[in-house]
Amino acid sequence: MTVRRHYNFPNNDALSYGRGICDSVTRGESYGQIMGDVKRDVTPSDEYAANYLVSYAVNILCPAEIWQLRNSAAHYQPPGE
Repeated sequence: MTVRRHYNFPNNDALSYGRGICDSVTRGESYGQIMGDVKRDVTPSDEYAANYLVSYAVNILCPAEIWQLRNSAAHYQPPGE
């Protein structure tokens, strides 16, 4: 059985939102900054959901930026929730 989470995106436009994540990575924004933006903009807004969404968007929409995302995430510590 496979269960998928339902995400609510600003303007109900997941593709544009994913491209925006790619733009943030390309601009050199930190992983923590991107995660904070995603948790503020999208529901569900927990750490797991945001991490999955960021990773999935970069993997599918801008795979050349995976190295930059990984480098930025290397010392990331999630905030206490």
